Order: sequence, then C-alpha cells, then structure tokens
Amino acid sequence: MLSWGRTVIEGLFGLLLCIPVYLVVKFSRLHKRWAKHGIVGHDTNLLVHAWFRRNHLSYSTIDTIYKRFINEKCVGLHQGLKPVLMAINTKLIGSIYENVGVKFSKITHNDNNRLRLVLERDEPCTEELEKGPVYKNEDAEIEPSVPSLLNGENSEVIYQTTFHCSNELRMSLEARAHENRIIDIVEEIERLKLDLIGVTFFGLSFGRIRQPKFRFKENVSKLSTPVSLMDRIMGAIGKDAGSARRNAEMLDYFVKLYYDCLNGPASTFSPRSSHKTFPALVHSDDLLSVPGSLTTEEIVNSIMLFIQEHMERIHSALTFALYEVSVNPEVQLNIIEEINRTMKHTDDDKIPLEHLHSMKYLDQVVLETLRKYPVSGLMSTKCTESYKTDQLEIEEGMDVLLPILSIHHDPHHYPRPDSFDPQRFAACSLNDVSQVPLMAQQIQDIGGNYGVAILKVTLALLVRDYRLQRCRQTPESPVSMNQQTSICLKPVSCIPVQISSRSPEKGFFPHIVNRSG
Repeated sequence: MLSWGRTVIEGLFGLLLCIPVYLVVKFSRLHKRWAKHGIVGHDTNLLVHAWFRRNHLSYSTIDTIYKRFINEKCVGLHQGLKPVLMAINTKLIGSIYENVGVKFSKITHNDNNRLRLVLERDEPCTEELEKGPVYKNEDAEIEPSVPSLLNGENSEVIYQTTFHCSNELRMSLEARAHENRIIDIVEEIERLKLDLIGVTFFGLSFGRIRQPKFRFKENVSKLSTPVSLMDRIMGAIGKDAGSARRNAEMLDYFVKLYYDCLNGPASTFSPRSSHKTFPALVHSDDLLSVPGSLTTEEIVNSIMLFIQEHMERIHSALTFALYEVSVNPEVQLNIIEEINRTMKHTDDDKIPLEHLHSMKYLDQVVLETLRKYPVSGLMSTKCTESYKTDQLEIEEGMDVLLPILSIHHDPHHYPRPDSFDPQRFAACSLNDVSQVPLMAQQIQDIGGNYGVAILKVTLALLVRDYRLQRCRQTPESPVSMNQQTSICLKPVSCIPVQISSRSPEKGFFPHIVNRSG
C-alpha cells in the first residue's frame, strides 16, 4: 500500500516537473514564430498576468507594454498558449482599418460581457442585431437601425427628447446650486442616462423611472454588468441555462415596457408630441409592414444591445467632460462665450438643434474628451486572411489588439497628452475627424451624432446656468488605469464637484444674454 502511494506521488511530482519544461519549449517556439514573421516577441503572458490581477487585464498593463515597445510596429504577446499581436505603429493600425472586411474582421471592443440573445429562431440573428438593423430582408428599400433612426432624418425629433431630459437634470440641480452644494457628477449623469433610456426608448415619465419598486434602474444596470467567470465557463460547455434565464427575464421586462409605450396615453405616442419616442418612430409610418421585418421582441433586443454598446459609453464620456470642465475654468468661459454668441438673436432659452450644430468650440470639447478618455480604450480584430506589409506578416486567424488609450496619451501623437486642451481640434470639424479611424471609432461608440448631441446640449445647459469647480474631495484623475479592459473606460465611482448659480449678484456671467444688441 505504501509502495503504491509512493508511486503515485512520484508520478505526480514527475508530471509537475514536465509542465514547466513543456511551457518553456512551447514559448520558445512561439518566440521563434514571432521572429520568423518579423515581429518582436514579449515574454508577458496576458492570461497569467490577468489571473494574478483578479482575472482581468488592466489598462496599466497594456500601457506598460506599449511604452516598452513604442518604437516597434507591433509586439507579439501570449494569452495562455494563444499568440496575440498588439499593433503599436499608427500607420499599421491605419492599414488594418483600411482592410477591415477584406483581410481583417470587424473592429470590436475587447468585451466579455456581451448580452446573449435568448430568442428561439430558425436562423441566428445575433450578428445582425449587433449591427442594429430593424429588417432582415436585404431587398427592403428601407433598413433603419437604432443608430440610423436616432441620427437620420428623425434626429431633430429625437433631439427634443434629449433636450427634455438634459433640461430635467439642469432643473434638478437648481436648489443645490443656490446653496453652493457639492454634487457627485457620476451619480447625476447616471440619472440622466436612465432618463434618456426610459423616455426615449420606452416613453416613461421621470416620476415612474425613479419609483424604487419599478425595477427599471435594476434591469438597465444588469445590461452593463460583466458576465462572471463562472457564467463564461458554463457558457463554454453549453450549460449556461441560468444566464439564459436571466437574459430572458430582462427581455420580457423590456418587451412589456415597449408594448406599454405603444398602447399608452396619446401624449406618449402621438406623432404630434414634441417628445417622440423610439417606438413611435418605428411604428408611425407602418415601417414594420415591410416584408421580412423583425418582430417586436427582436427590435427590443436591438434596443438592449444599443443600450449596452452605446449608452454606457455616453455616460462615461459625459462624466469625463464635466470633470474636465469643472477643473478647467477657462474652458467654461469659452463655452459661455460661444453660447452668448450663438444665442444672441434668440429669444427662447431653449437651444435649437441647428444652434447646437454651430457651436464648434463644444465640438472641440467633445473631441478632446474622447481623445483624453477614449471610451473604447482597447479594441481588437482578427486577421481573416494572411496580411503582409513592410516586412511584417500577420497570419490568418491571429487576434490583433489596438491600444487606443495608450496611443491617445503618446506625446509623439499629442503633445502634452495629460493636458485638456480643446484647441488641439480648432483646425478641424467633426466631419474632418470622422476621417481619422481612431477618433471616428470613439464617436461611433457613443452613438454617433446622437451621443455628440447629448454631450453638447448637457454641457451647454449646465455651464450656461451653473458654475462647476473643483472642491477638496475632487479626485486628481477621474479614471483608474487599473480597471479591466473588457468593458468601456469608466470613471471612478464618485467625482464630487461644487456647483453654484451663475448670476450677476455672485459676480459670474449671467445666463440670460442681453439680446438688445
């Protein structure tokens, strides 16, 4: 018996000795593989490193690797035993973007918490709904999506709802501003995000959204909650019944809200209403009668994916923008001057969409925010066909990481990268920047013009009426570089700033412009 036990122990000990030998041989072969294709290899194993950092890969790790190999075109890494390439040279990244759909797959977020669709269908529609179409039929003349319906010819109608929600935030801060109170901008923008989702997509009132028993906030929060390690393991072996059930419950909840919006009061759904909802846009012209149209459940799935993909990033971008405005008083003054100049001959305190479009300095503030805090700090793609360029070869099937956050903070590309300077973009417009792949990606990730409008109108309304400034509790940075890269770049949990009214009595710029001139 003792002899048998000793044999087992010796066998296990020998096996343990073989594992490191195998890994050394394996990684040495991977290094030779990198050299064969003209790629510099690195000994950091992303999977092992992530494991010791509570199972996630941080932006600080990516930034450390980027700075170490900053003079290289790319660097070869390992994720477990899987080779992964990190592109560093912006020329190489540009060529990757140019070959998307030809040699590379669609650029995606390095995301592990995507919502799984739970509908039973004869044909899978996950990829189709990720793109946002409302129609499956490729022959249909009109194929609106969630982004296209928000950004297309209906953008002015949707803007009325956006202004309505942002103005509600402005009014809710009025009492605290008169008392020079401290507010948490993360919390305030979270409430605005819930209002935008509830009012725009489901026709809810502000009062109903805030009802604790309504569970709206709880279900919206679930959309952005990362899938746990156990759920990913169970999903990999096809045993994710619990996750599927939770997603089905969320879908049922939002489908009911959608139907309630369609069958609700006339003021909610009426085409004459200035605050038209997304369901109203979809159904007002009998768009769903087009052959091959998706079902209501599939449309709601599309809305849920839009919330997950874009609304979280809008929340982050707006929070970062308000932080920078609070700690940079000169930026506030420039915004006020632009508002006064633009609204000089307007008698209404509302900000029309055409006036918002003409506020170019606000465009610069938005672009600088997305430059300093790219909401998608790490992107990825897969090489679908062997690609050769400049003595470099990327093999078919190779995963490629794009370290956007590190590039945006590289002084070679942006002098004084840690400074918030909207004047960097003074010589270009949003249309110009849309031609630059990395910045265009960030604009797309906040929902395109829809997200830009939310940022601009909220900044304009708050800065016009209130003075935001740093207080003792305001953090030195609104973001932690140790957060995981598998979700969008998020602010820290609390960002306190002081808010006060802009009034002549307090010595600040008046928010009502003298329009006699």
